[in-house]
Amino acid sequence: MNWRRILIIAGIVVIIGIVGFLVYYFVFRPPVAPIAPPPPTAFPPINVPVGLPPAIEREPVAVSPEEAVQVVPPELLLPPEVPPPSIADFATGGLTRVSQVNNIRTAGVTLASDGANLNFYNRDTGQFYQVTPDGEMKLLTDRIFRQVENIVWSPNKNETILEFPDGSNVLFNMATDQVITLPRHWEEFSFSGNGAKIAAKSLAADPEDRWLIVSNPDGSSARLIEPLGDNADRVDVDWSPNNQVIATFTESIDFDRQELYFVGQNDENFKLTVLNGRGFEGQWAPQGDRLLYSVYNSETDFNPQLWIVDARGENIGNNRKPLNIRTWADKCAFSSDNINLICGVPTQLPTGAGIIPSVANDISDVIVRINTQTGSVALAALTDKDYTVKDPVLSADESKLYFLNQFDQLIYSVNLK
Repeated sequence: MNWRRILIIAGIVVIIGIVGFLVYYFVFRPPVAPIAPPPPTAFPPINVPVGLPPAIEREPVAVSPEEAVQVVPPELLLPPEVPPPSIADFATGGLTRVSQVNNIRTAGVTLASDGANLNFYNRDTGQFYQVTPDGEMKLLTDRIFRQVENIVWSPNKNETILEFPDGSNVLFNMATDQVITLPRHWEEFSFSGNGAKIAAKSLAADPEDRWLIVSNPDGSSARLIEPLGDNADRVDVDWSPNNQVIATFTESIDFDRQELYFVGQNDENFKLTVLNGRGFEGQWAPQGDRLLYSVYNSETDFNPQLWIVDARGENIGNNRKPLNIRTWADKCAFSSDNINLICGVPTQLPTGAGIIPSVANDISDVIVRINTQTGSVALAALTDKDYTVKDPVLSADESKLYFLNQFDQLIYSVNLK
């Protein structure tokens, strides 16, 4: 038998059968009738009530106060009101009230001869006034001096030297109402301790004619003390209270140090002292035996730091020490005991404030007490608002601190005791 032929014929028969079934299923098969859905079920009608259901009377349930509190979620309970911090009337180390003394843009603030009132210059009217601690003002003179740039008071408080932007200078005596013109090339005036003399820089056009001079307040009897040449900017005219020193000048040692020299009236050969920094700014202690000063260096981020040093005769340079307070010497006032200071200290200082002091004009101060002998520092007052202390003045009984506020140029006071 030929099995191969038989298998081929069988395969052909199977293929023909499958093709025939497919043709029948898709072409000749009759359609199937769809199954009808069941009839819908009939539900009984629903009666929907109109309005709210009637209230059900219940017996009241008593709730204890403790249970009633627990009904309110804790997160919804309001926190108790926190009372504002109290402001003290006296400077005892906390938040302290600062009182406004006047409402006039001011310059040249100084303690009057009575030790309680203040004399000052009105920037707007160009006149001099006196104000009491209670704010009562009186006009000191009918004279008007417009646009005064710098004011130097005599210790007697009756005379003042006025410097103007155009370089002109006058001596004004309030007691006699006398105005005397001083040479235009004189600058940086300082009165002696009793007001009988003045020191100044005489800055002629020729450097060889520039001198540190001493004269009477009216400019008479002028006497040449030391030649300045091209070094006038290194000299600070500042008459010491004991009349021994009339000026200081600095000379560089290296990047962070300078030498400070003291100049007298009679060619005295005073000792010098070393300054650990630059930007010297000094203030004499009331007895003239010590010098408070501020300098900056790289270790202080070029911010000013206070120092104290002996500055009389053979003791010059002794007991030099830092006070570890970063502020300027002109923001401090000495007490009459020659030891303690009241200072305005900035709450913060940017790097380089010693080089450019004006960057601190908008930075608020706190008020601190400093003992220059022990170096101890105590917070006297946190002011109730932002103030920048300028030209601080202590009353004669040291019960009040007055200062000019850099922000608005008004006078304010703080009760110290």
